[in-house]
Amino acid sequence: MKKYLSILLLFTLLFCLTGCFKSEEAKNADALIDAIGEVTLDSEDAIDKAEKEVKKLTPEQKEELDNEEDLIAARETFTDLTFKDTAAKLVDRISKIGNVTLDSEKVITDIKKDYEKLSLEYKKYVTNYDSVFLPAYNKFSDLKKEADRLAKIERENTIKNGLAKMRSKTDEVQNITWYLTKAQPVYINSRSYILPYIGKKGNSYDFRVKFVYTGDNWVFFENLIFNIDGVQKTKSFNYFSLTRDNAHGDVWEYADELFDSENVSLLTSIANSKKTIVRFRGDSKQYDLTISEADKQAIREVLNIYNAYNK
Repeated sequence: MKKYLSILLLFTLLFCLTGCFKSEEAKNADALIDAIGEVTLDSEDAIDKAEKEVKKLTPEQKEELDNEEDLIAARETFTDLTFKDTAAKLVDRISKIGNVTLDSEKVITDIKKDYEKLSLEYKKYVTNYDSVFLPAYNKFSDLKKEADRLAKIERENTIKNGLAKMRSKTDEVQNITWYLTKAQPVYINSRSYILPYIGKKGNSYDFRVKFVYTGDNWVFFENLIFNIDGVQKTKSFNYFSLTRDNAHGDVWEYADELFDSENVSLLTSIANSKKTIVRFRGDSKQYDLTISEADKQAIREVLNIYNAYNK
C-alpha cells in the first residue's frame, strides 16, 4: 500500500512541477504587461514593448502567460484614449479658426483631413464640427471658388492679350494657328536666333522653340554652349533632330523642339539675364550669338502666355 502511495505521490509531484513551470521568456512578458499599469496617453511605449515581447513567444510559451488579456485590454484602452484626445484637439483647433480668408486654406484642409480619419464612433466627440467648422469650411469654399474664377479670367486675358501682340498664320489643312513673336524673322535665313513660338489647335496650345543658325558657311552644330551672366550651360542635340538647308549662297541649320522643363528653364534664364552669349558649336567650326534685348523681351512674352496657360 505504501508503495502505491509513494508512486502516486511521485506522479503528483511530477505533474505539479510540469504544470507550474513557466519559461523565462513568458515570465519576462508577464512582467512587462504588469509594468504597463494604469493606461494613459503616455502608455504607448510600455504597451509596444510588451506586445513585441509577446510576439517573440512560441505558441507553447504564450500558453504560459497569466495576463495576456490585460495586454489586449491595455491596447484597446490606449486606442480609445488616443482617438478621444484627437477629437478633443480638433475641437480646440476648430475653435481657433477665427475669421476665414483665403489664407485659411491649410488650417481648414488639415482639420477636415484629420476629422475624416476618425471613425463615426469618435466623430461625435468633435462637438463643434457642425456648428463651427462646416460654416467656416463653406465660407472658405465660396472664397476659393471666387478666387479661382477671377484667376481664370486673368489667365485667359493674359493669353488673349499676349497672342494679340504676335503675328499669326493659320494652317487650314491641319487647323493649326501659329503665333510668332514680332522679333522672329519672316524668313529663317534672315538671321540667327533662339526664339519660342506657339501653335494653337482648338483649345490646346503647343509651345515650341527654334534654335537657328544662319550664315555664309556651315557650322554643322550639334550642341550649344550658353554663357548666361557668367554661368555656363550646355545643350546637345540628336543628329536627326537637326535640319540643314541652303539657297542663294546662304546656309541655315536649326532645331525645333517642344517646351520641356529644360527648355523652359533655359529660356527663363536667358529672358532674365543681363547678357547671354550662345555658341553654336560643330566639330571644327563655331558661331557666337549675343541675344538681343528685343529677343529677350519676345521670349518673356511667350513665357508669360505659357505660365498663364499652365497655372
